[in-house]
Amino acid sequence: MKNKSASIWTIHHKGFSLVELMISLVIGGVVMMGVLKVYATTINGSIHSLMLSRVSQEMRSVLDIMKNDIQRSGYWKDATMDGDNPFGDIVINNTKNCLSYAYDANNDGNLDPLDDEFGFRLNNSAVQIRTNANACDNPDTATDIWQNITDPDTVTITDLIFTKIVD
Repeated sequence: MKNKSASIWTIHHKGFSLVELMISLVIGGVVMMGVLKVYATTINGSIHSLMLSRVSQEMRSVLDIMKNDIQRSGYWKDATMDGDNPFGDIVINNTKNCLSYAYDANNDGNLDPLDDEFGFRLNNSAVQIRTNANACDNPDTATDIWQNITDPDTVTITDLIFTKIVD
């Protein structure tokens, strides 16, 4: 006959002890924190990259708009070799942050200040286009129409300098 007290010592319990469970929970938590940190870093990098792409695209668009419109400066439907072009020249204000120019937008051959004068300027952290206004140094709030072509909530423009290069 077998001794009952001896058989208790020979029984093997299956499973994990409390200490083993605690250690595995701590290791699992550390691994999860590492995974979450990598995930958060990846998300932040993606957001930053997206913001830079958006700023780059907006600035490229603004420069294209400015370049294409300024290239029209001085266009005159009735241009002749011996005539004086009434659409004049590009004018930059004293602070060099506003550019004015004119071209025959309505193809009537006459300089119409309300239809043929244009410009670009920096105002309240936004680049603006003038669709109807006086020269930069002679503002007239009754007739001046300036529209933002950059969104100051998306991109803050801190400096805009125009320089005229004469060949």
